Amino acid sequence: MRDILFRGKTVDNSGWVEGEYMGIEIHIKTSYPCEWWGYEVIPESVGQFIGLPDKNGVKIFDGDVLENEDGDEVCHTLIFWDDTICGFSDKRDFDGDSFTIHNGDMLWVLDCEVIGNIFDSPDLIK
Repeated sequence: MRDILFRGKTVDNSGWVEGEYMGIEIHIKTSYPCEWWGYEVIPESVGQFIGLPDKNGVKIFDGDVLENEDGDEVCHTLIFWDDTICGFSDKRDFDGDSFTIHNGDMLWVLDCEVIGNIFDSPDLIK
């Protein structure tokens, strides 16, 4: 069973939090039974965990930018949720061409590295 996990950037700019998304907050379970902490997040920054890590074991979320070597060339890939297919897609090198990851076949990301995201590093997608 895969984790249903979300990440969002806090409105006070104190960083990123991961947990359950509840409206405008990410809730994180504490070590005490039935206790949760809520962090208000920027709604546009919220992204879902795609269910796989990169080659370094870092969780990959919607909005992350991955780097991969494709032969002699370095490729950058943006991961995003595509409402038209109700699934995660990617856009490589931001040249207008994108392709869809079908049926959860995302194992290629295991060879990639998360190098940033569109919120902290928007220059990565220009």
